[in-house]
Amino acid sequence: MTKAYASKKRMPFLYQNLKTNKNYLHPIIADGTLYIIDYKHGKGVEVSAEGNPQMMLYALGALELFDGIYDIDTVRMAIYQPRRENVSVCVMAKDDLLQWAHNELVYKAKLAYAGEGEFCAGEHCK
Repeated sequence: MTKAYASKKRMPFLYQNLKTNKNYLHPIIADGTLYIIDYKHGKGVEVSAEGNPQMMLYALGALELFDGIYDIDTVRMAIYQPRRENVSVCVMAKDDLLQWAHNELVYKAKLAYAGEGEFCAGEHCK
């Protein structure tokens, strides 16, 4: 079980394991950086963390949980696919991630909620 502290002091290390669908997410917080590591075991499609909306959503969820407790200023998102021999990393300032959420995500979420917008399955959907 993860301990939560009321202060916003930088804590040396935080580890939490979250299971979403068939993937395991591993958020770690250290020295002002939130690390999100997505372990994907399949052999299918190689996935990049760079500009990956799924990873950015995971990071936003982790920020929602931990940003009030820890001083986070950087987000480092990594996808690890051992069966594809792939490790992909994307680093963003927390403010850039929040700006993406404000400028793109909110608009698209409102469209989806209204039943509007574009349905666009990616090449990775098989």
